[in-house]
Amino acid sequence: MTGMPGNLNRREFTSRLFECAGLVAIAVSFALANGLAFGVSNHYQYLLHGLHALNRDFLAGDWFTCTTSAHHSAFVPLMKLFAAIGPMPLMFALANAAAASVVIFCLHGLARRWFDRPLVVTALTAFFMIAIPLPYVGMTSLVGMIFQPSTIGAVGLFAGLTLLCLGRVRNAGVVLGAASIFHINYMVWGVLISGAVVVLNYRALKTRGALWLLTPLAMAVLYHTPFIAESRTEEQLLAAKSAQWILHDLYMPYHSRPHTWKIDAFIQFASLMLAGGVALAVAAPRSVNRMTHSVAGVLVGIIVTGMLLTTIWQVDLVALLFPYRLIPFLIVTALLLVAGAIVRATLSTSIAPANCAVILVMTGAALFVAGVENYGLVTCGTIVSVAVSGRMALDTRANLARLVAVQTAILTALICLGIGRLQASIALAALIGAFASRIQLLHSLRQIERHFGSIRDSALAMACVAFALGFVWRVGTQRKDRLGPPPSPSEAALYHWCRSTPIGTQFVVPPDLAGFRLNAGRGIVIDWKCMPILPADTLTWYERLVDVSGVRFTSLEQCLAGYRAMDVERARSLAKDYRAEYLVTRTADHPNRLVELPIAFSTPDWRVYRIVGAAVEQLATDSVRDR
Repeated sequence: MTGMPGNLNRREFTSRLFECAGLVAIAVSFALANGLAFGVSNHYQYLLHGLHALNRDFLAGDWFTCTTSAHHSAFVPLMKLFAAIGPMPLMFALANAAAASVVIFCLHGLARRWFDRPLVVTALTAFFMIAIPLPYVGMTSLVGMIFQPSTIGAVGLFAGLTLLCLGRVRNAGVVLGAASIFHINYMVWGVLISGAVVVLNYRALKTRGALWLLTPLAMAVLYHTPFIAESRTEEQLLAAKSAQWILHDLYMPYHSRPHTWKIDAFIQFASLMLAGGVALAVAAPRSVNRMTHSVAGVLVGIIVTGMLLTTIWQVDLVALLFPYRLIPFLIVTALLLVAGAIVRATLSTSIAPANCAVILVMTGAALFVAGVENYGLVTCGTIVSVAVSGRMALDTRANLARLVAVQTAILTALICLGIGRLQASIALAALIGAFASRIQLLHSLRQIERHFGSIRDSALAMACVAFALGFVWRVGTQRKDRLGPPPSPSEAALYHWCRSTPIGTQFVVPPDLAGFRLNAGRGIVIDWKCMPILPADTLTWYERLVDVSGVRFTSLEQCLAGYRAMDVERARSLAKDYRAEYLVTRTADHPNRLVELPIAFSTPDWRVYRIVGAAVEQLATDSVRDR
């Protein structure tokens, strides 16, 4: 008798060890599947101020880097910290992997509270996030290939709201406050959501709980106050109206103007929400507290209001706050509910016959349709299938045959709608094989349950991880950890030559050559990607692009067309006005217009002209060139 407690403790320790190992494996596979890139996409603008702060020779004399405010000021000291620890690409990759892992840990925390098989539910949710194409409504997501300020803001807000749902108010306040420092947009939503939650739950939180939650957010507001004050000066307010048009309608309508988005994203988002709703009705999670209901209600209220004020009525202030940043939170929650319903239907003896084939079909279908199926129909269809299983719960031969027929019809129809006839034939064969093996699989699961107990959950979670890694190997090459694709050999040669010019040399480049600053390390007159954040600077950005393109454009295409019409007179004018010394063009774009300018560098794809014949002034600090 005395040995029993020790045996029980040993078994519990083994179970916890397997759970931790499974959770780490899920987090690692999820991070790798999202990708770990550096120096691409938004890094073209978010890295510049930090890299210049680390090395003043980098982009010396560049207007955007040296005279405008950083988009997210707290990101600069974070970059300095990374540089002090190790190589910047490695540190950014580890930071992005850590952010992806936080998402998995949050999902696991909710799964532990809501479902009986939390590790399996977490693994299946992560697999759905990897394998099923998610709607990119408003061009935003929780985590992506690169680590950027919005990653900290999104993951921090998600983690803070998760902690709120779990009743850890103090921790939630600290996390929300810290994340808000790095991204002012997420700070606004953190303050609004937390304030609403405090009002709805004041009796439970009391004054102390409210202070623990709101004080860190108030400190984040104080941190951003100087920037807010600067944006409200007379100069900025005078430029605000024109800057709003440039920001919302010219530069990023894919953020601010939903009418420019494709309908596919909305249909896919609605189908995933429907799937989550059906899952909630079929297999409602346990222990959903009032705080969770409040957080969910506030999120839905903000998103619905935001949709109304950016579609039916276009309110630029709401578009600037961008409520669509909160949509990934609802999507991830819906997928968690879907996973919970499937796992419960698969493993629970309360739904007979246990729907073991559902998880196999869902896995196979996701592998087949990943990257092709647009509307999340297979996800929704699987949940409908689970609902049917619950309604036909009598364990009789007739009902089993009827259930198999209904499931086959539903899933086959949905797969045909999603991926076409050829893939549907393959998927149908997989369906038949899965249903044929139902009895044996059920028997195997019960044997595993009897002999291995809770370790079975870890084994199933590891199986989901194996499927996820298989998906990455099969169709997710672009998502693997490559730290971003290198420039083409011709473009790399261009950057190598530009780095050989004296420090402080200024270039005129095509507006869409977004990676020039980061890769060449030399300043430019202007490009399209790096638009400053303050209204007056936004107007300057536009006027510089007008000078470079030669037209008052209303789209990027018009701007690029104007640059392709570059002539010697405009090039010399840019040299005089902006102290530019070199003009970069694509070889095929300027066959005859620039023959008067000497060619300084040339490849089959790129050509660099030295702008001569103009009174090019020296930089204000000549010593910069001699360093």
